[in-house]
Amino acid sequence: MTDTTVPRDLRTGLPSRRKIAELILSDTPSRDTFDGWQHFRATRGLLVPAPRHSAAQWRTLPLRRRDDYDTYRQMTNVNLPLQQTPMAQKVSRLIDRRLSANTRKKGDPTLAGVMVSGWGQHGKTATV
Repeated sequence: MTDTTVPRDLRTGLPSRRKIAELILSDTPSRDTFDGWQHFRATRGLLVPAPRHSAAQWRTLPLRRRDDYDTYRQMTNVNLPLQQTPMAQKVSRLIDRRLSANTRKKGDPTLAGVMVSGWGQHGKTATV
């Protein structure tokens, strides 16, 4: 993860190319294990999102740093935490109950499902 104390390029606000490569290539332990969970707890707040640049600011960056900026921004945006809303919590509870009930069914080929409906861009897919 990126530590806030890591030296950053003052012009772009990004870590060095070497640090970005380390972040991409580093092998982090699985959170399913005790060691992995301890690692996650210790480092979860250290990934600092890329600074926002306007199109004009981005064009002023050297070509190599543009690629670094794009890569780092994609990496930090992919790892954003999911927001918990009351509806997302209700859907999560419902899905957990259905999955639990379906694993206990014996001999019945029909399993209960969940349909989440609503307008676009409301986070249905991310919730499920």
